[in-house]
Amino acid sequence: MLKVYTGKPITYLNLPLILDYAKNPVAEIVTEPHLADYFLIPYNFTHVQYEDDYLDYFLNLARRADKKIIVFWFGDSSGRIYWPDAIVFRTSQYKSVLRPNEIIMPTVVDDLGTRYGFETRLKAA
Repeated sequence: MLKVYTGKPITYLNLPLILDYAKNPVAEIVTEPHLADYFLIPYNFTHVQYEDDYLDYFLNLARRADKKIIVFWFGDSSGRIYWPDAIVFRTSQYKSVLRPNEIIMPTVVDDLGTRYGFETRLKAA
């Protein structure tokens, strides 16, 4: 199984973790950077893109450990991540500015019916 280092959590933001979207484990979180295959920003990049201290610390630690960083960016942003050692999974990007390290993936959508008990109603004819 892929081993990832996620660093220290940003507790004051109370954000959902990327790996919580998976039904089955897709990676093992390790507590020491040298044990990781990759570093993983454990949040949707949309939520942490302006957390400069956190991102600078994470990026510098990954560089010192000589590890690539996996980033997930859900949403419609066409912004760029200028980290040459990043692998960016995103749900949208213009083809004309798509970088070689960016991978477009299907969007993640919560099943609101299952999560919150919504049911569709039958429409009368």
